[in-house]
Amino acid sequence: MLLLPSDDYPVGLLNLTGYHRLALAAALLMVVGVLVSAIGTHGEIQRLPKVEVESQSFGAVLRELWGTLHNRGFVILILAGVCAYTNQGIGYALANYFYAYAWKLSPGALQLLPLTLFAGAMAAFIIAPRIGRNTSKPKAASAFVLLGAGSYIVPYAMLMLDVLPPPGWTRVAILYPMFATTTALNVSSFILGASMMADVVEESQSRTGRRNEGVFFAGSFFVQKCTSGLGIAAAGAILALAGLQEKMDPATVSQAKVNHLVLMFILIYATLGSIAAFLFTRFPFGRAEHEARLAGLAAAENEGLPHVSD
Repeated sequence: MLLLPSDDYPVGLLNLTGYHRLALAAALLMVVGVLVSAIGTHGEIQRLPKVEVESQSFGAVLRELWGTLHNRGFVILILAGVCAYTNQGIGYALANYFYAYAWKLSPGALQLLPLTLFAGAMAAFIIAPRIGRNTSKPKAASAFVLLGAGSYIVPYAMLMLDVLPPPGWTRVAILYPMFATTTALNVSSFILGASMMADVVEESQSRTGRRNEGVFFAGSFFVQKCTSGLGIAAAGAILALAGLQEKMDPATVSQAKVNHLVLMFILIYATLGSIAAFLFTRFPFGRAEHEARLAGLAAAENEGLPHVSD
């Protein structure tokens, strides 16, 4: 509908003009999404912690900022995020090339792809909260990252081993459940990562007496945007090394070039995923510490006093 084939671009996924239409449609959807989110959560403002605003010098603000960010849990989550979001950027940037050159999906299969990925994302919103409530969030996030990387890599390994059926609906029936599973696992790891960042906010409040979730989450989103861009830049380098030139017809590209692209992607994705999983296991506090801090903060709030841990 948006990425349609033309004389210059026989494969719609590679049609530059279609991406102009896609960008406009995506921008409109994002505006709607932001408005729905903002309006839907507006009623939660009254439940947010009340913080007294005080005038401070610029130097005092910098000292508070350093004291806030000098937090081991925050640093670990940021480093894990660098790996995870770089992987995400590489995967997103190369996705259409894989759909065209590796999986050779038909237009009908491509129309079903968003529904498949959406189903995986929705499953994550059921899985992640339940896992987070019943087990260690750092261990669960690490497991989700490893399983997500593994399930992401399996179809590419099958392609290189030449065990996938020829392009067609049989191949789609094998690939799409894997795509949905990978999406569910990866989104679950991101949800648990955000939940652990909220734990960092409470830990910082109990230690410093200040609640600075804006600083923590702004830093997290800044890293997310920077590393996603890094992933896109890395994807360009990977394509150049694989020798996939502009407008190359997927029907004529050699399998050797596709395998070269796939192999580089697997090595980078597996390495970054493993590092992110390891970093999650080094997160410095778990459920018991978190619940103790919440109890202390609640008691201090009831007494009208700032709570600072020893």
